Amino acid sequence: MSFWFSFIIFELWRNYDKIEEQEERPDYLGSFMYRAFIGLIGIFIINPEFNPIWYPESTWGGIPPACFEASSFYLLFDPILNKLRGTHWLYRGKNSGILDKLGLPYYITLKVFSLIILILSICVIWEIPLPDWLTS
Repeated sequence: MSFWFSFIIFELWRNYDKIEEQEERPDYLGSFMYRAFIGLIGIFIINPEFNPIWYPESTWGGIPPACFEASSFYLLFDPILNKLRGTHWLYRGKNSGILDKLGLPYYITLKVFSLIILILSICVIWEIPLPDWLTS
Protein backbone atom coordinates (compact mmCIF):
# COMPACT_ATOMS: atom_id res chain seq x y z
CA MET A 1 0.00 0.00 0.00
CA SER A 2 3.00 2.31 0.02
CA PHE A 3 2.11 2.96 -3.64
CA TRP A 4 -1.15 4.56 -2.56
CA PHE A 5 0.40 6.70 0.16
CA SER A 6 3.22 7.82 -2.13
CA PHE A 7 0.72 8.76 -4.80
CA ILE A 8 -1.48 10.64 -2.33
CA ILE A 9 1.53 12.58 -1.00
CA PHE A 10 2.55 13.42 -4.58
CA GLU A 11 -0.96 14.65 -5.38
CA LEU A 12 -1.07 16.73 -2.21
CA TRP A 13 2.25 18.33 -3.11
CA ARG A 14 1.15 18.92 -6.72
CA ASN A 15 -2.07 20.63 -5.67
CA TYR A 16 -0.29 22.66 -2.97
CA ASP A 17 2.22 23.87 -5.55
CA LYS A 18 -0.59 24.81 -7.94
CA ILE A 19 -2.55 26.69 -5.25
CA GLU A 20 0.20 28.36 -3.24
CA GLU A 21 3.21 28.68 -5.54
CA GLN A 22 1.55 29.18 -8.92
CA GLU A 23 -1.51 30.89 -7.36
CA GLU A 24 -3.86 29.03 -9.67
CA ARG A 25 -7.00 27.07 -8.98
CA PRO A 26 -6.38 23.39 -9.67
CA ASP A 27 -8.59 21.66 -12.19
CA TYR A 28 -10.34 19.50 -9.59
CA LEU A 29 -12.21 17.38 -12.14
CA GLY A 30 -8.99 16.80 -14.09
CA SER A 31 -7.17 15.99 -10.86
CA PHE A 32 -9.87 13.50 -9.91
CA MET A 33 -9.68 11.84 -13.33
CA TYR A 34 -5.88 11.68 -13.07
CA ARG A 35 -6.13 10.05 -9.61
CA ALA A 36 -8.76 7.63 -10.94
CA PHE A 37 -6.51 6.63 -13.86
CA ILE A 38 -3.45 6.10 -11.66
CA GLY A 39 -5.66 4.35 -9.11
CA LEU A 40 -6.90 1.98 -11.81
CA ILE A 41 -3.32 1.12 -12.73
CA GLY A 42 -2.66 0.49 -9.03
CA ILE A 43 -5.68 -1.81 -8.83
CA PHE A 44 -4.35 -3.83 -11.77
CA ILE A 45 -0.97 -4.07 -10.04
CA ILE A 46 -2.22 -5.19 -6.61
CA ASN A 47 -5.13 -7.25 -7.93
CA PRO A 48 -4.02 -9.04 -11.13
CA GLU A 49 -7.37 -10.85 -11.36
CA PHE A 50 -9.10 -7.49 -11.88
CA ASN A 51 -10.44 -7.57 -15.44
CA PRO A 52 -13.87 -5.92 -15.60
CA ILE A 53 -14.09 -6.14 -19.39
CA TRP A 54 -13.67 -9.90 -19.81
CA TYR A 55 -14.65 -10.95 -16.29
CA PRO A 56 -17.19 -8.48 -14.88
CA GLU A 57 -17.37 -10.44 -11.61
CA SER A 58 -13.74 -9.43 -10.96
CA THR A 59 -14.86 -5.81 -10.61
CA TRP A 60 -15.65 -6.37 -6.92
CA GLY A 61 -11.94 -6.87 -6.20
CA GLY A 62 -11.19 -3.36 -7.42
CA ILE A 63 -13.77 -1.56 -5.31
CA PRO A 64 -11.94 -1.60 -1.92
CA PRO A 65 -8.67 -0.16 -3.32
CA ALA A 66 -10.61 2.49 -5.25
CA CYS A 67 -12.54 3.43 -2.10
CA PHE A 68 -9.28 3.53 -0.12
CA GLU A 69 -7.60 5.86 -2.60
CA ALA A 70 -10.56 8.23 -2.98
CA SER A 71 -11.47 8.45 0.70
CA SER A 72 -7.91 8.74 2.01
CA PHE A 73 -7.11 11.54 -0.44
CA TYR A 74 -10.32 13.40 0.43
CA LEU A 75 -9.64 13.04 4.16
CA LEU A 76 -5.98 14.05 3.99
CA PHE A 77 -5.98 16.79 1.37
CA ASP A 78 -7.61 19.66 3.27
CA PRO A 79 -5.93 19.22 6.68
CA ILE A 80 -2.45 18.78 5.16
CA LEU A 81 -2.91 21.65 2.69
CA ASN A 82 -4.18 23.89 5.49
CA LYS A 83 -1.31 22.87 7.80
CA LEU A 84 1.18 23.80 5.07
CA ARG A 85 -0.63 27.10 4.58
CA GLY A 86 -0.72 27.81 8.31
CA THR A 87 -4.51 28.09 8.34
CA HIS A 88 -7.22 26.42 10.42
CA TRP A 89 -7.68 22.74 9.50
CA LEU A 90 -11.29 23.42 8.40
CA TYR A 91 -10.34 26.43 6.25
CA ARG A 92 -11.83 26.35 2.77
CA GLY A 93 -10.56 28.94 0.32
CA LYS A 94 -12.69 31.07 -1.98
CA ASN A 95 -11.52 28.95 -4.93
CA SER A 96 -12.22 25.60 -3.26
CA GLY A 97 -13.91 22.79 -5.12
CA ILE A 98 -17.68 22.49 -5.44
CA LEU A 99 -18.03 20.04 -2.52
CA ASP A 100 -16.33 22.50 -0.17
CA LYS A 101 -18.81 25.24 -1.05
CA LEU A 102 -21.89 23.29 0.04
CA GLY A 103 -21.64 24.43 3.66
CA LEU A 104 -19.90 23.22 6.79
CA PRO A 105 -22.51 20.58 7.88
CA TYR A 106 -22.39 18.95 4.43
CA TYR A 107 -18.59 19.20 4.38
CA ILE A 108 -18.27 17.49 7.80
CA THR A 109 -20.83 14.83 6.80
CA LEU A 110 -18.77 14.00 3.69
CA LYS A 111 -15.60 13.77 5.79
CA VAL A 112 -17.28 11.37 8.28
CA PHE A 113 -18.70 9.29 5.42
CA SER A 114 -15.22 9.16 3.84
CA LEU A 115 -13.73 8.01 7.15
CA ILE A 116 -16.27 5.17 7.36
CA ILE A 117 -15.51 4.16 3.75
CA LEU A 118 -11.77 4.30 4.52
CA ILE A 119 -12.15 2.04 7.57
CA LEU A 120 -14.28 -0.46 5.64
CA SER A 121 -11.86 -0.53 2.69
CA ILE A 122 -8.90 -1.12 5.03
CA CYS A 123 -10.78 -3.98 6.70
CA VAL A 124 -11.50 -5.60 3.33
CA ILE A 125 -8.03 -5.03 1.82
CA TRP A 126 -6.12 -6.34 4.85
CA GLU A 127 -8.80 -8.92 5.71
CA ILE A 128 -9.39 -7.43 9.14
CA PRO A 129 -12.68 -8.50 10.73
CA LEU A 130 -15.24 -5.73 10.67
CA PRO A 131 -16.06 -4.07 13.99
CA ASP A 132 -18.89 -5.73 15.95
CA TRP A 133 -20.95 -2.54 16.00
CA LEU A 134 -20.96 -2.59 12.23
CA THR A 135 -21.95 -6.21 11.74
CA SER A 136 -24.67 -6.52 14.39
